Amino acid sequence: MIGPDDIDAFRADNEDALKASYEYARRADKGIPHDRWTDGITGARLVAQGIKAQAEMVEMLSNAFLTILAEKQNAGRIYTSHSKYAQHD
Repeated sequence: MIGPDDIDAFRADNEDALKASYEYARRADKGIPHDRWTDGITGARLVAQGIKAQAEMVEMLSNAFLTILAEKQNAGRIYTSHSKYAQHD
């Protein structure tokens, strides 16, 4: 599972790129011309990196939620195959 150190490292590695991608979206929402959404080629690269970082964040969160869901589903079982009370066919 993801720990606090992983989150801090991810944030440090992608902070500028995420800011650039949020700024890109803000400028697009303002209705300014599309050629002004980024700050040149460097800005476009940062936006691309920010989009990739957001996709990675979504994947990490999805995996965390699926892990939590699996743990909750397994926690509700009283009798498992290892239990002396389990029914065997």
